[in-house]
Amino acid sequence: MRFELTIKLTNCRLGIGVPMEWEAASTGKKSPRKRRGCLIAIAVIILIAIVGGAISRCSGGGSEDLQWPSSGLAQLLPDPPSTKGTVVINDEDQLSASIDEVSADAYETYVQECQDKGFTVDIESESDSFDAFTEEGEHLSLSYYSSSESLNIDLEAALEMADFAWPAVGPAASVPAPPSIHGLVTVNSGSQFTATVDGLTAESFSAYADTCMGAGFTVDYDKGDDFFHADNAAGVHVSLTWKRFGMMGISISAPMEDASTDTGSTDQADTAAEPVAPEAPAADASGVSPDFKATMDSYEAFFNEYADFMAAYQADASSPELLAQYAEMMTRYSDMMQSMDDIDENSLSAADYAYYLEVTGRINAKLLSVAQ
Repeated sequence: MRFELTIKLTNCRLGIGVPMEWEAASTGKKSPRKRRGCLIAIAVIILIAIVGGAISRCSGGGSEDLQWPSSGLAQLLPDPPSTKGTVVINDEDQLSASIDEVSADAYETYVQECQDKGFTVDIESESDSFDAFTEEGEHLSLSYYSSSESLNIDLEAALEMADFAWPAVGPAASVPAPPSIHGLVTVNSGSQFTATVDGLTAESFSAYADTCMGAGFTVDYDKGDDFFHADNAAGVHVSLTWKRFGMMGISISAPMEDASTDTGSTDQADTAAEPVAPEAPAADASGVSPDFKATMDSYEAFFNEYADFMAAYQADASSPELLAQYAEMMTRYSDMMQSMDDIDENSLSAADYAYYLEVTGRINAKLLSVAQ
C-alpha cells in the first residue's frame, strides 16, 4: 500500500489562520469564480479523499460505479479513464476524485486528453504525476499509483485577484512590499498575514527574497529557488513560496508572544465598516454571538475527532472498525461543510470573525500535528 498526503504544509510556525497550501492564481486575469473563505476546507477535503482511497485499497473493498458529473469543475475535464471510483467533492471551487481500475496506458492517454482540454500552462509531468494550469488559472493535479492502478484527480478553480494595499500595521509592516500587490489576501491580523500575489517571475521572486534579507530577515534563514524562510531580530517570521504561473505565496507571523494578544482580523474585502446583521442574537461576554460560537465549536469538535481518526488510521491501517467509521465520517463531513458554506465571513462582526480565525487556527495546528 502507498499512502501519501498531497497537501503541502507551507509554514512550520503556526499562526492564526495559516492556510494549508498555496493556491493557483491567474496572472493578470480575473476568474469568474470566487473561492469561499473557509481556510482549511480544501485541505481537509483532499485528506479525506486520499485516506478514503487508501482505506479502500488497503481493505480490498470493491470499487464503486462512477457517473462523471456534468456540472461543477468536473465539466472542465475529460471523462476519467474508468467507470469505477468516487467523486468526493465537485463544485465551482474544487473537484476531488479517486478513480480505480486505471491501467498505466489509460493514465497516459488521460494526461493527453487533459492537455487537449487546455491544461497546458506550466506543465510539470513525471511517470506517475501531472500538474498544470489553464490559461484562465484552473490548476489540475493528477497522481497515479501503478501498484493499485488508481488515480487521484484534484482540480482547483482560479482565484479572483485584485489590487490590495500592503499593510502599514501588523507583522506585514516589518516586511518590504513585494514587487506586485495584485492578488488575494487570506488573513490580515495583528498576528498573521497571508496572501497570494501574481504577476511575478522566478527572477523577481528570488530578488524579493534578497530584498527581505536586506531588510533584516536573516535569522535562521533558509533560501532555495522556490522558497525562502527567515526571522528578523524582533522574531517576525516570513515565508515565501514560488508556485509557478506567476504566483507567490506570502506568510508573515508575529513573534509567538504577540500572537496570543491578537483580537481581530480583516481580509482584503474588509475595507469599509463591518455590516451589522439585523436582529442579531445577543452576544456573550466575549462579544461572540451565541449561535455563531455554537456553530464554530461544533466545527472544531468534528475536526478534532477527524484528527483522532487520522492518528488511529496511521497506527493501524488494516482495522475494519476504521472502514465503518470512515463512511459515517464522510456523511457528517458533508453536513458540517454545508453549514460552514452558509457563513458569509464578510458579514461577521469583529468578535465573530476573530473567533472564526481562532478556531480555524487551532484546527490547522491539530491537522498539522497529525500529518507530521
